[in-house]
Order: sequence, then structure tokens, then C-alpha cells
Amino acid sequence: MGKQKVSVLEENSTGRNQQFKDNDTGKIMSASEFVEEIRNGNYPDYHIRNINGIDTPVSNPDSTTDNNLDLEEKLENKEFNIIINGRSKTIIGKEASFLQIVECANINHSITSNTIFTITYKRGTGNKPEGSIVEGDLVKIKEGMIFNVSATDKS
Repeated sequence: MGKQKVSVLEENSTGRNQQFKDNDTGKIMSASEFVEEIRNGNYPDYHIRNINGIDTPVSNPDSTTDNNLDLEEKLENKEFNIIINGRSKTIIGKEASFLQIVECANINHSITSNTIFTITYKRGTGNKPEGSIVEGDLVKIKEGMIFNVSATDKS
């Protein structure tokens, strides 16, 4: 396989690609800049997919078996068994949102506008095997990952 036209330089804590480099020109782009360049037709070997509400650049399918689009599609539909508050749950897809984790927790707590949820996790992916997420975050999912979700009322 030849040199890729675009390389990933940086990922965020959930594994989402954040910074890209055009290997021909040396141009460095953020994810949103790369998406805009694809929209403008400047990268015909790439297209945009909306993943969890975020426009995401991906390469077009080709004859290779390790094409990142193929991997993305496999992970997008894969079922992961995780543990939330000691109970086994199944999540479909490589990422889950803060809200998805809260909903899966089935917390027996009277939820009001003063309710605050805290989510911590362990057995996570890559360079961040443990941590916490806040409302609006996405977390990269891994088989056997453990989440603890608690609800408290702010006073």
C-alpha cells in the first residue's frame, strides 16, 4: 500500500481524530477544517459521516482490507458488553455519550432539575484506561469496560 494522502496527528481522550496532516502539502488541519476541505471537493478520496452527531472525515472504501472506513463501520455496529453499576449492559458502537451511560444505569433516584450525575470508568481504551466523563462528552467503548454512575442533588 502506498503512502496515505492524509495522516492523523492527534486524537482526543475518546479516540476521535482531532488533527490531520496532508502528506503531500504538509498542511495541518483540525477535524472541522478537514471536513470543510472535503466538502469543498479538495479531498476526493474522503467523505464525511455523521457519527454521534459529529461530522467525521473518513476515507472512501478501496481494495485494502485495513481501510479505516471498513474498521469504522465494523466498530460502529459492534456490540460491546460493559458493566454499569455492577450490572451487565450492551452498547452498540465504539463510542457512548454521557447521556447513553446515564440512561443505561437505570438509577432509582428522583430526577429533578437539581440532579447531577457523576460518571467514572475503568478498564478503558488506550492511553486513558480510567477517568470520568461529564455531560456532553463521548467515551470510547471497550469490551468489559466498567462504569460507575451516581446521582446527587445539588443544594
